[in-house]
Amino acid sequence: MLRLIRVIALKIVVLTLVSACGGGGGGGASAPAAVPVTVTFGATEISSTFYQHPSTALFGSYVPPASVKATFGALPPGEIYPVVVVDKAVFASVGVVQNEGNAYTASFTPEVTLAPGTYTGVVSLQLFKDSAHTMPYLLTGGTLPYKLVVTPRLSITVRIDGIPKPEAWHESSGSQVMMLNGSTIYWGYGAIPACTLTLKAGQRIEVESNIPVTWTGSGDLYPYGGMWPASVKTSTTLQQTVPALPDNIGGMTNNAFVSMPVNGNGQYGAGFCIDITK
Repeated sequence: MLRLIRVIALKIVVLTLVSACGGGGGGGASAPAAVPVTVTFGATEISSTFYQHPSTALFGSYVPPASVKATFGALPPGEIYPVVVVDKAVFASVGVVQNEGNAYTASFTPEVTLAPGTYTGVVSLQLFKDSAHTMPYLLTGGTLPYKLVVTPRLSITVRIDGIPKPEAWHESSGSQVMMLNGSTIYWGYGAIPACTLTLKAGQRIEVESNIPVTWTGSGDLYPYGGMWPASVKTSTTLQQTVPALPDNIGGMTNNAFVSMPVNGNGQYGAGFCIDITK
């Protein structure tokens, strides 16, 4: 499916100085020769790698645009109206800003809700003499390939004693895991999310992710790390048994289980918390 993106941000205006010729009378400036316009791009392709965003904005919906510099040769006088043609609907918008002279930077913002996969194709630039895009200029060098790599968004399944608990996992913007640093978890808004489950000793926690992640369980964290048995971890699973509480402790709160994508392309991790009671 062809997608035409009208680059409203760019209306090239080229001014020329025409000197009047003395003598002879009746003479005037001749129309410029129909010389092809050339463009040279500063990259061999438009490229971007990002994770799939949901249709809602819970995880944020912004992907930085892929920028490419373009330099035009001699431009004819008057106004020039560009149109960008994309062979697939993979870009949400295109913006262009002028740098110096005939140098410009084009920014291609991907469609963030694209399904995971690799998207390749060609972007074509067209130049027109009129805003209705009916009188094209002859342009050489106006095509550039693109490659977009969309990786899966982190998705988690939680089971307690083998029973799925979809309500346990926090995927709201208020409890994203921004970073793991030793025993410190940086939650999206600075505060640990509310615990959604209260468990007792002997219950088993099983967590599975759809992509490779770095796991941090309560057995790894201060202050209760020494009370927890070692968890069993792979790149996509974590299994943990809730420990028995010492006699002098009536309960433990805010026990976190979090995951951070190994290659997240900028996406946050996720996490949940449990309380323990006797």
